[in-house]
Amino acid sequence: MPAEVQHMTIHELRGLLRTRTISALDLVRAVYARIDATAETTNTFISLCREDSERAARAADQRIAAGRAGPLTGIPIAVKDNICMSVLVPSLSELKSNAALCWAPTRFLPVIMTLIIKRQLRCAG
Repeated sequence: MPAEVQHMTIHELRGLLRTRTISALDLVRAVYARIDATAETTNTFISLCREDSERAARAADQRIAAGRAGPLTGIPIAVKDNICMSVLVPSLSELKSNAALCWAPTRFLPVIMTLIIKRQLRCAG
């Protein structure tokens, strides 16, 4: 596995996944290793879902092997904390920023946008 995966483009990573030079599981583990190595200085992530990420990577590897991979299958992504994900508890900043939206006539807009984003990501792999 190339050591510099954190500097590669999605297109480059996709090529490695397609040719099985790297597995989605190895890629996820490399991403988490990089997060762990830089967490103390960058403090970038509020929540991490290692088990869910590895489970999704194993499923992605199966789709790639079966020839059913979408354009983002096996590509790890970070989701901003204002996007509701079923496995995560919203962060305090998300709750604060969405509190005013709950009283507005468009209070369902964040939910609708979240569903659209999640659907598009799932369709892409």
